[in-house]
Amino acid sequence: MKKNNTNKLMNEARRQFYKNFIETNNSNQHKLFAAAKKLLNHGDKRVAFPPSVDILEFANQMGTYFVEKIHNIHTNLENIGHDLPEFEVYNTSETTAHLSNFNTLTEEDVRTLIKECGKKNSAVDPMPTSLVIDLIDVLLPTITKIIHLSLDSGTFADVWKCALETRS
Repeated sequence: MKKNNTNKLMNEARRQFYKNFIETNNSNQHKLFAAAKKLLNHGDKRVAFPPSVDILEFANQMGTYFVEKIHNIHTNLENIGHDLPEFEVYNTSETTAHLSNFNTLTEEDVRTLIKECGKKNSAVDPMPTSLVIDLIDVLLPTITKIIHLSLDSGTFADVWKCALETRS
């Protein structure tokens, strides 16, 4: 019983530590990716996730994370927008015609895009490419939804606008 209570306290402390770490470093991608690499044993040849992980539950947790992240981004943008002056928006027929021609992607379109992308991992990738490919059937609806929300709202999260610069 004491062992279970101790494990529970240690797990809660670990969760709280990483939650605070993420909140404190949310604008420092280098620190966040370094922590993620350490947590996922990235670069280590051992299995990063326990073999008993329920893939569907994992994919749902990933989807929930990204949906919450998008909601937080929208909330932050709305809060920032209250302090900005009002601008008059001109709705020209050219703009209206352009917007009316917008077509959403199907899940198969997204699957094709993912499969046609390079298979190499980047140091800035939050998730190994091989894991995305292995879980594509489960992740596809969530990834498609994220793309549609981004296109519908006209926003692209700053944390997704990153690149790794290397010098040779």
